Amino acid sequence: MTPGRHRDLSGRSPEELLGELARMHEERERLNVRTDRVEVEIVRLTLDLEHELEDLQADLRLRERAIDASASGIMITDAGQQGHPIIYVNRAFERLTGYPAAEVLGKNCRFLQGQDRDQPGLENIRTALREQRDGYAELRNYRKDGTMFWNELVIAPIRDDGGRVTHFVGVQTDITRRKAAEAELEEANRHLKSLDKLRSNFFGLVSHELRTPLSAIVGFAEFLEDDVGGTLTERQQDFVQEIQTGARRLASLVDDLLDFARLEAGTFRLMPQEGDLCEKVREALEVIAPQASQQQLKLELELPPDPVVLCADLPRLGQVLINLLTNAMKFSPDGSQVRIAVEANPREVRVRVTDHGIGIAPEHVQRIFERFYQVEPTTTRAQGGAGLGLSIAKALVEAHGGQMGVESVPGAGSTFWFSLPRTEMNPTC
Repeated sequence: MTPGRHRDLSGRSPEELLGELARMHEERERLNVRTDRVEVEIVRLTLDLEHELEDLQADLRLRERAIDASASGIMITDAGQQGHPIIYVNRAFERLTGYPAAEVLGKNCRFLQGQDRDQPGLENIRTALREQRDGYAELRNYRKDGTMFWNELVIAPIRDDGGRVTHFVGVQTDITRRKAAEAELEEANRHLKSLDKLRSNFFGLVSHELRTPLSAIVGFAEFLEDDVGGTLTERQQDFVQEIQTGARRLASLVDDLLDFARLEAGTFRLMPQEGDLCEKVREALEVIAPQASQQQLKLELELPPDPVVLCADLPRLGQVLINLLTNAMKFSPDGSQVRIAVEANPREVRVRVTDHGIGIAPEHVQRIFERFYQVEPTTTRAQGGAGLGLSIAKALVEAHGGQMGVESVPGAGSTFWFSLPRTEMNPTC
């Protein structure tokens, strides 16, 4: 044996040698136990690592299936290489563009724009890539077969644990149908605006043309009433009254059409002057008093004790008052009441016109101020009117900086109101 490989046992007694041998045996047993434990721990750790690896692989497969199942095209580009080459695309990208993955990997996605590379949206994407931030654009892209489709592209940077941008992910959605629908709506909107302008011009032209023959009708009716052409029989006088009534209704309609045309054309102007609103309310009641008498309606008036002086276009406010009062009488049963009240405080003036008529159903309240809207067309036409009065009244009030509204209970009547701010509209007042 080679010297030094064994302990020197010379000079020891047999008992000492036996004891040493026993200790060596115990040490070997302890080492065997520790070795077994290490081997068991290694096996356990190996099994745990295998399980974790299986879970990671299953999670990765699930993510890949989810990405492939997406209806949106997904691509990933390498931010660390010049030109951001594509390193991954999902199946939806292949379906959307017609390009298989093998033909696009390593390319820049600009090939999808073909020759159409001056689109405004592309600059948004280039800026987002340059500034390493999220980006959005709607782009005209081209499939492999040359057909164009609208692509909604959203990009976002992918960062590593240190915050460095390593990749960009892009999500593509085909919005061709939506863009086609938007184009159709835009064209329809242009057509409607053209028709609306044509209608406004038509109303203005017709209204002006109607004024001359209407003035002649009114004038000659007054001549007949004054016996200029000879004494009229009682029946002929009734005919003249009918002519004048119809002429007044037609004149009111022509005035509404002219106001509507001016409002639509933007040529309507207020003429502010200082005056008492209460006095204007009394004048409006005098105008409608004959009609109220025919219907046996009781007109109630509630005014504040002091004059309500405003700087406003008072004739136009008088037009609003007459419109609301006439509207209230149209739908009030004979013998009922129509009440007008004026409330004033330092900030605003509020006028309320209340009737006890048929009321307005909730579904009509929101539309009552729309142009040409009529709650009950048959009833409204029988009473006269084209559905412009309330819309014009509301426009006049809003032109003064005020508001108009309605409160109504079907079968119990309605209250139309408008408020005006207590501020000067014109420093020259």
